Amino acid sequence: MDKKLVTVLEKEVASKRSNVKVVHGDILKVYKELGSFDAVVSNIPYHISSKVLFILTEMTFREALLTFQKEFADRLLARPDEADYGRLTVMANFYFDIEYLGTYPPTSFYPPPKVYSTLISLKKKTIHIDVPLEFFQDTVRKLFTLKNRTLRTVLKNIIPADKYTSELSSELKKYMKRRVRSLSLGELIEITSILYKHVKGS
Repeated sequence: MDKKLVTVLEKEVASKRSNVKVVHGDILKVYKELGSFDAVVSNIPYHISSKVLFILTEMTFREALLTFQKEFADRLLARPDEADYGRLTVMANFYFDIEYLGTYPPTSFYPPPKVYSTLISLKKKTIHIDVPLEFFQDTVRKLFTLKNRTLRTVLKNIIPADKYTSELSSELKKYMKRRVRSLSLGELIEITSILYKHVKGS
């Protein structure tokens, strides 16, 4: 933010309201100092969209209204089997309820960017998962490195041979011929739970 605007905010808003604090800094560096808050409203610098999105997964707030480059927002809003559907889609929807609010041309901004922009709403979800979060994140990452392959093919590449048992194949039978890109968030959570039992269980 322009330092002049910070001065104006401090003088016209923060000095008159006890519940307002102006923090001037790089969000990638100061976010841990911010604590909890009600809302986030931002036209994010597009080159740090992914970093800011995943920073928000660590923060407590009611709703975020964010403008992203349209192509990035399309990935957040994609459905299974669509071209833009991938790891980013899955993890963003794991943490947030995401709502499309509109797409705007470059002329809506000054100075105008070279791309279209999309406004979306993010609301934090309560996470329900019966495996360690790190295992879920790592499994999704590995699966989507080969998202156009069938689950059967990908699993043979990412889990130890001695863990690829007939019991595992049987439990995942209904998914084995599906391509990874077609699997919904709910299905991926179920698959991860089964994998954890067989790969990490005693």
